[in-house]
Amino acid sequence: MVQTRATAAKNDETNADIKRKIKILEDQYSAAIEAHQKASDNVKTLQQKKEASSERFHRLVTLIVCSRRPYNTLVPMYRSQKVQEYRRRMTISKKLEKALKVENSRKEAMEDAEAVWKFEVLFSEKKLRS
Repeated sequence: MVQTRATAAKNDETNADIKRKIKILEDQYSAAIEAHQKASDNVKTLQQKKEASSERFHRLVTLIVCSRRPYNTLVPMYRSQKVQEYRRRMTISKKLEKALKVENSRKEAMEDAEAVWKFEVLFSEKKLRS
């Protein structure tokens, strides 16, 4: 009698292997959630800084416009403050743009990790039941 060899790969995953794989994916998903939360907090902080800087800048402009002093005496006095505040606003805006990009990429990574984890849990439950 001739013996034949099976050419298909056997799926010898035990219940412990399946549970271990699910736990690893769950940990990756929770790490992705934490990374997204940190990025989101960074965006909120930068938005608050931008608002505060914008408020200071508008206060300086209003001070210059509403002052009773002649304009020529105010320009040298507040010009440097106005320029510094404007530069601060621009750097905060650039940092905010970068932080928003990071937040979006972290959000996508979190959603991908969630999809992989849920997919594995769904199909592993079927394997565990049988």
